[in-house]
Amino acid sequence: EDFDRAIELNPKYDWAIAHRGKTYRLMKRYPEALEDFDRAIELNPKYNWAIAGRGVTYRLMERYTEALEDFHRAIELNPKYDWVIANRGETYRLMKRYPEALEDFDRAIELNPKYDWAIASRGEIYQSMKRYPEALEDFDRAIELN
Repeated sequence: EDFDRAIELNPKYDWAIAHRGKTYRLMKRYPEALEDFDRAIELNPKYNWAIAGRGVTYRLMERYTEALEDFHRAIELNPKYDWVIANRGETYRLMKRYPEALEDFDRAIELNPKYDWAIASRGEIYQSMKRYPEALEDFDRAIELN
């Protein structure tokens, strides 16, 4: 309701539109989430948080190609955005494209050495690849951090 009211007061308020989209995504109302992310991006084509948010929504819908397109675009806008790089890595992981996933998680962790989710996710990739010592090392590190 608060986002609706903010958007009613300012229909071009891209931040409120994108965050309402995130709220819809959290409610698993993906069509509405995509509609809001599309609108926020239309208002601000360089709004990489909204672009990446739409990518997460696509990933949750298992529309991986579209998710990757958004993550690539968001990373082009900000090559040091560790959250987006890790989310692209997660998309590659779900697609079982492990080398690309590892590359992204390594990069995200290099940018943010205390990024516990990225470290644990990289551990999951190592586990899937039966690289157990590396998986255990990452899981232990993630547990230490959180």
